[in-house]
Amino acid sequence: MRAYDQNLFTEWHSRYGGRRVLIYWHVEKKSLAIHSQLINCTASEVAAMIEGAMRHGTTMDVEANYTDSHGQSEIGFGITRLLNFDLLPRIKRINKVKLYRPVAGEPDAYPQLTPALTRPIRWELIAQQYDQMIKYATAIRTRTASTEAILRRFTRNASHPTYAAMLEVGRAQKTIFVARYCGFRTSSGRSRRA
Repeated sequence: MRAYDQNLFTEWHSRYGGRRVLIYWHVEKKSLAIHSQLINCTASEVAAMIEGAMRHGTTMDVEANYTDSHGQSEIGFGITRLLNFDLLPRIKRINKVKLYRPVAGEPDAYPQLTPALTRPIRWELIAQQYDQMIKYATAIRTRTASTEAILRRFTRNASHPTYAAMLEVGRAQKTIFVARYCGFRTSSGRSRRA
């Protein structure tokens, strides 16, 4: 939203060009705003999406959270899975998304998807870091730490093993989401759109 220069929260926003404040709204499926946040223009929209889903102030249990392209990333898919709700984003250029193989050694298992497939998920890394990932998810859930603080800490040290494991969870979850979105086989054998 445009804002006056004298407003203490006003910052230059590079994507929208100009002095603005960034407000992230969470809207229930029947168009009722249940949570809003004023965030820095440089803040992670993924963190804002997670914070709003966790801290909406209602008795509603969030099972899924729809978001635009800026509110999703592989780390977002990973953290939301650890927090036990689905991230259902609109992904710009979904036709360019890379999918991850479930296991190594079966390069011809999905011949129709070969152009979109990349390396296998590193399940061993997820298993090694599972306890640490749960620790960070619990910190978000119990408000011991904010999602923004955790993501900022990890992006300073992108080689952190727990961050790498969360990315792997996110890659697996994003692959599942895209596969379901593009169509999958039901038990009746018919193709169905998600």
